[in-house]
Amino acid sequence: MAETTEIYVTTAADESGASAVSTVSLDALLIIYCFIGVIGFLGNSFVMGVLLSGATVRKKITNIYLINQAVIDALSCLLVMTFSLTATDGANMSGLADDLLCRLWLTRFPIWSMVMNSTYGLIALTLDRYFRIVHPVAYKNHFTKKKLVAILITVWLWGPVYNFSWNWPSSGVVDGTCLIFALYPSQLASSAVGVLTVFFQYFLPLFALSFCYIRMILVIKGRIKPTDAGASAVAGGAKKPQDNFEKAKSNIIKTLIFVGICFVLCWTWNEFFILLFFLGHPSDFGSPFYHFTVVAVFSNSCINPFIYCAKYDDFKQQLKKLVGKGASSGNQGNDGVTAMTTVGENTRNAKDSA
Repeated sequence: MAETTEIYVTTAADESGASAVSTVSLDALLIIYCFIGVIGFLGNSFVMGVLLSGATVRKKITNIYLINQAVIDALSCLLVMTFSLTATDGANMSGLADDLLCRLWLTRFPIWSMVMNSTYGLIALTLDRYFRIVHPVAYKNHFTKKKLVAILITVWLWGPVYNFSWNWPSSGVVDGTCLIFALYPSQLASSAVGVLTVFFQYFLPLFALSFCYIRMILVIKGRIKPTDAGASAVAGGAKKPQDNFEKAKSNIIKTLIFVGICFVLCWTWNEFFILLFFLGHPSDFGSPFYHFTVVAVFSNSCINPFIYCAKYDDFKQQLKKLVGKGASSGNQGNDGVTAMTTVGENTRNAKDSA
């Protein structure tokens, strides 16, 4: 274990050349990571801008979660680019400052904390939809803005707290070299950390997302009833508003399912690779496959904006509204039509309580 100087870090090369990535490959990786960083940062910033541009849209609970998700993913992409441009091999280090640099920077602690925050932000959003659809009366009676704030704070703290708990003791400067995730007292300790990390980063989110999606789909399709007594009162009202409500719920679920599928496709490869390593299986961190797994994980942070553009009705309606305003800003004769259109869209948004 001690001879491995990195797990998640993708820039250091083995001086012996046995498993090192060539200079050309490192240059290619730098370009790829910078591309992911730029596209992801701009895309998530665009999502934030659209969802924050309308008072009705930005006050909806679902969109508050999505805005929070976009902020996390934008910062993740910015960190991907920053780390790629500050690569170092971790050699010739000494003193407290270098030890802190090793533990808090070369471990990629900030970025892996942020991508974990992104995963749990998605879980928080999914659980919110789950309780709203499957337990509507309890949700209406017990959910408050204070609880929303507490949930978002927990999402932001979870990644850094968990990653710090095992990044810090397992890394450090030894004989002038930064050893990353290598300072374990035994193989058993290493295996335990690996299993827990993969559980919290992959299996727990996968189980939570799958369970919630299946239950919500069954409720929406009417195969099972919401579990709260008196929940039918929530579904009351005129047929057309109820149809709009059901359509909005269905649209949100479809959007979240696409996001969940992307999570599985992007995270599966890296999590199994890391799990095998922690369990003692020989692993080549200079191999093209390993770098593919890391690129896939980082790509997850820049995919979501494209999903929202293609699938999420609230986002598409608000974007059309902004484009319409821009197109009509120079045409004063259309002010009345624009105003009527805006009122109509706001009315639809008010009915879309999901």
